Amino acid sequence: MSTTNKNLVQIKMDIKLAENVFGKENVFWDNDFNWIMIKNFKLPEIFNQRYTNCLIILPPGYGYGTKLEEFYLNKDLKVKKNTSYSSLPHYYRDNIKKGHSYLSKNWQWLCIHPHWEKGDSLLSFLKQIEIFLKWPFETTMT
Repeated sequence: MSTTNKNLVQIKMDIKLAENVFGKENVFWDNDFNWIMIKNFKLPEIFNQRYTNCLIILPPGYGYGTKLEEFYLNKDLKVKKNTSYSSLPHYYRDNIKKGHSYLSKNWQWLCIHPHWEKGDSLLSFLKQIEIFLKWPFETTMT
């Protein structure tokens, strides 16, 4: 995929800000800026893991008005509901909207329907992910 239909200034700023928040050692991206990965993304204590990796897909048009919405977490995450662990709501093995899967690479898609406004960025998107993960059974992001 070409980088010509993405705002590279916005993406590079997003990467720099993510490195400031998560540490340079935890932020990765591909050469064509199709995705950004945050390693060791801290999870709330209600999960069966303390950290996950988070893969954010940068769609065509990102930085020119196209919102971020597609992201993946480590597969097999479980969340405590009442006294036992269960599957995370809106956590799918395949991306039913885009028709593809990264399950073979140990990723599962989490669909949260993020709210996107002009001026939002990778960090505001990650904040919405954090909010959903704190209250996965109560939060609706529509």
